[in-house]
Amino acid sequence: MARSLHLYSRKRTTKKNEKNFRRLQPFETLDPSNKQKNKNRMLNK
Repeated sequence: MARSLHLYSRKRTTKKNEKNFRRLQPFETLDPSNKQKNKNRMLNK
């Protein structure tokens, strides 16, 4: 499920944000609370 979320999020990211998004991914897989935080951060960009 987490993987499908990553794929969905990547489609919404621009080339500019892709590098940042990729850097955040490892933290998402480690900590569910970070996952939610990072998701919100991407949406707010």
